[in-house]
Amino acid sequence: MNCLATLGVLPVLGALALPPVLAQDVLILPAAATEGVAPDGRRGLLGEPDLKEVLGLFRRPDDADELFLTRLQALENEVRVLAATTRGVYLERDYFDLLGVGEATTLEALHDAFQNWAGNPEAVLRRRDRSSSAFAVMFFDARLRARMEILAGWEQDGAEIRAGLAVLRGNTDGFVRSSEAEARHIAARLDLAAALLRARFKDLEALREAPGSAAQVKQSDVQAYLAIPDLADPGERKRALGLAATAQAREVSRLRSLLFTTELRGSAARWIAWRGERDALAAELTARARLLLPGRLARLDIPADIARMTATKRRREAWRVAKSGLVEDPFGQELAYIAAVAARDVGGSTEAVQFYDRFLALRGQRTHDDRNRRGRTLTAEENEAIAFIQDYVSSGGGTSGG
Repeated sequence: MNCLATLGVLPVLGALALPPVLAQDVLILPAAATEGVAPDGRRGLLGEPDLKEVLGLFRRPDDADELFLTRLQALENEVRVLAATTRGVYLERDYFDLLGVGEATTLEALHDAFQNWAGNPEAVLRRRDRSSSAFAVMFFDARLRARMEILAGWEQDGAEIRAGLAVLRGNTDGFVRSSEAEARHIAARLDLAAALLRARFKDLEALREAPGSAAQVKQSDVQAYLAIPDLADPGERKRALGLAATAQAREVSRLRSLLFTTELRGSAARWIAWRGERDALAAELTARARLLLPGRLARLDIPADIARMTATKRRREAWRVAKSGLVEDPFGQELAYIAAVAARDVGGSTEAVQFYDRFLALRGQRTHDDRNRRGRTLTAEENEAIAFIQDYVSSGGGTSGG
């Protein structure tokens, strides 16, 4: 039994699927990945045999499919609620006194500030003010340290689920057209993001503290830590800081070993590395496509070799590079937009409308549903995409829905 049972939570990690490997536009899947399990052993989209079956979850879902999709959609908000609860507890404990005047009181800002001061603790302790006290209590708050690791990067996982569901739905309610390989790539990303969010949620639940509760730290440790700057001998101060850091690192390591996220990041390390490699390559391709598309950047920012190319050749190359980037990161908003703009001249309206609609889907916008547009101003790119799709439909180019 996993030691998290001591925190009131039992593990449900089962047999782990292996990560897919994307080569060019072909997704090679190990046999284990076809069993339909995400990296944490739960049901995954990779269990669907082909694009038709994947899209069938949105067109004709049965009760089990509806529940599966509903739970996927709920994961991000479930973690967000627990993150907001954590922030409330930290506000009550005056942890945000560690931040400077005018800084955003977000968990990310607080965690960044703590990490910065942890590299030079004596500097903040010498302040002898509210920030010193906040830092000292946070230093001994092992649960805070654990939450920092649990929450690191959770927004990306939530965004991946939103983007993945939006692109797949765009195949059924719009002009988005995904290939078989791309749909499998999206499914793999969704499975990984969902597994990570489930692990984060379970850990945050296990570490949850009631509003108004005090930090689980020894006040004697806190007071001794605050007194370290009073030591006259610099060597003694350094030794005292080092001993405190070592002792607390052991406590944090013990707690970390109990976490679902720690276990999952180990067992799903190849999945996570796969996603990181795809994202890094997509970022390089995005930068290249940005340079290639005429008018995307100021002339002074364009390398000479690209500036010498004809506008048509630049658009053709921008289209090719943007599409390659979307193979690596199917959720790249700028890649989808660049592909759409370039396709207008070198690929035709039918190609352009697919990428414009994907761009809108990734932005949370649909031309047939204005609910997400109410109360906010659209960007110039969003307005351009909507206008193009509406003109395409009115000119007889087609109707949305796959």
